[in-house]
Amino acid sequence: MQIFLEDTQPKISEMVADASHVVYWPARRRKKVDRVFTKLPTGCAGQLVRADHILTGAWKPWEDAGSKFSHSVGVQCTKCLLWCRGLK
Repeated sequence: MQIFLEDTQPKISEMVADASHVVYWPARRRKKVDRVFTKLPTGCAGQLVRADHILTGAWKPWEDAGSKFSHSVGVQCTKCLLWCRGLK
């Protein structure tokens, strides 16, 4: 009986180690995947907020320039129209 146990104990230990590795590896992978998917929405929201700030900041000068341009052109057109009406 002793010889049988001495012969099978290393094999049983190896099988138990392999089984624990097989169980541990997917659990570790699941934790990593879970961490990625829980941080993903937060990270995406942060990136969207940054992009919004960048685009809003870039759009504001164009909007201001457009309103100033349309105002100055509108004033000049009105002056020209009034001048033309004055000639009639």
